[in-house]
Amino acid sequence: MAQARGLLEGDAALSARDALHVAVCLEVRAEALCSFDRDFDGVAGIRRVEPGDLH
Repeated sequence: MAQARGLLEGDAALSARDALHVAVCLEVRAEALCSFDRDFDGVAGIRRVEPGDLH
């Protein structure tokens, strides 16, 4: 997926798996990503939600 590759080139902190998750979220226009992984916090267009914060 080209978008994931672009994310990897632009942000060295993201792993390949994280970049793929972000690319999918952006593609489907997800409102948030539920994860304990704080590496998602600095990604533009992604709002990370802690699993414990879901009600």
